[in-house]
Amino acid sequence: MSRFTSIGIGQVENDGGGDPLRSAMRKVNQNFGKADIDLTAVEATANAAQIVASSALELAQTLTPTLAAIPWSSSIDYDLDGARYQVTDVIGATDISILEPIPFESGFTKGITVVLESDGLSDHNLTFDPLIKWYGLGPPALLPQSSSILISFTAFGPSLSDVKAIAIFQS
Repeated sequence: MSRFTSIGIGQVENDGGGDPLRSAMRKVNQNFGKADIDLTAVEATANAAQIVASSALELAQTLTPTLAAIPWSSSIDYDLDGARYQVTDVIGATDISILEPIPFESGFTKGITVVLESDGLSDHNLTFDPLIKWYGLGPPALLPQSSSILISFTAFGPSLSDVKAIAIFQS
């Protein structure tokens, strides 16, 4: 922001050390002009932020989860060639794979978030591609009955070894 011009007021009342009235009023006008320029810049920034926020809201509203109920003996292959961010709720599946090659734009990541829900009848073994790198304790091997797990896969590059994942159990 621009700096305002100080108006000289002297040391004490009527000491003659302050700015003459005409000079002081010129500085006041200049300061109001600078304030108006700064306010215009703030308004432009706020308008740009509103446009970005509106675009983000529209994108978020299009990312509605899909529900796929499949038998527990099935496998799921995810292709990161779809939308940049995807959310899928899955009831079932024991084998989850990410398909290669992953189309990758420099400077961007691609992600999929999966919610696996138990059928409530028994525990289920889970297997994942061994090239995927896991944060925390590694890939979950078991989904206990009557529970669910949220798994987030994020690709930081074009191959499976560039995919990072994290799992969080929910009860």
